[in-house]
Amino acid sequence: MTAPTPLCCGACGAEYRAGDRFCEDCGHALSSPTRASCDCGEGKPDADGFCDSCGRRLSPPPDREESDLGAAGAFVSDPGLRHVRNEDAAAIAIVGDGLAVAVSDGVSTGPDPRAASRAAATAAVASLGNVGDVWTAVEGAAAAVVAATDRRLLDAQGVALADAEVPACTLVVAHVCGDRLEVASVGDSRCYWLPADGRPEQVTVDDSWAADAIADGMDESAANSDPRAHMITAWLGADADPLNRRVVERVIDGPGLVIVCTDGLWNYAASVDSFAALIAEHWASAAGSPIAAARSLVEFARRSGGSDNITVAVIPVHHEGAARA
Repeated sequence: MTAPTPLCCGACGAEYRAGDRFCEDCGHALSSPTRASCDCGEGKPDADGFCDSCGRRLSPPPDREESDLGAAGAFVSDPGLRHVRNEDAAAIAIVGDGLAVAVSDGVSTGPDPRAASRAAATAAVASLGNVGDVWTAVEGAAAAVVAATDRRLLDAQGVALADAEVPACTLVVAHVCGDRLEVASVGDSRCYWLPADGRPEQVTVDDSWAADAIADGMDESAANSDPRAHMITAWLGADADPLNRRVVERVIDGPGLVIVCTDGLWNYAASVDSFAALIAEHWASAAGSPIAAARSLVEFARRSGGSDNITVAVIPVHHEGAARA
């Protein structure tokens, strides 16, 4: 008789028993077991770690990802130095005459944050390719994250959705087309517009404790150094509150860079001016290559401590305001 395939924690790899809700070794919530075959009895992991029959997550995807669209833009996503897994995700694509990018940061206090961030980023860019509207892309991403909740496992454990810990993530979606930049966001991943000539701008507003405290009059430095600073107040997930539409549009009247990133990068240069200076330094050394700049920025974050997952997308905007392949 063949021994049953062991159940293994997706975070640390330790074995656990059927019915366990948390890993005894690392405390990770056990919502998505990693195993050689699927509970459905018909499928095995595909190249991305999903069951090739029912689509269930079986194993984690690669920890570092890059996408290089040449002069049009690129992203790099890296686990950093202190996390076992990369819970960030990103997607980028040429969409008609423009470029779409989505960056997502999985909420590590919930189960399977990587499933949430990957679903959100992929769905957002796919939606932009179909309808070209950034808020519709956010709504599509939100639905994809809800779908990532393993309802069958919750039912098997007798846990109601209202009482469950579920996959969740932040998301920022940017669309550069012609002379326009459109951005939508939920959470504290950010988009910046850094013109070659003019004032740099953080286009997004964080949904976070620190942002709320600063809006209420708290000193910015004190708010950002508070232990609660990175507590997010909005996210995507089955347990999230209804989304408040937040879309920002900008007319681009000259060359510059659109940067989309998670807090694994911007936390090391939190002010707009310091972030702009950081980007300018690395863009100059990259000699006009978005992928080289993204790699360099990720290495900067790693050298600065690498305390979180790091994802950054670099999108050059040319004189006429259009992203070009």
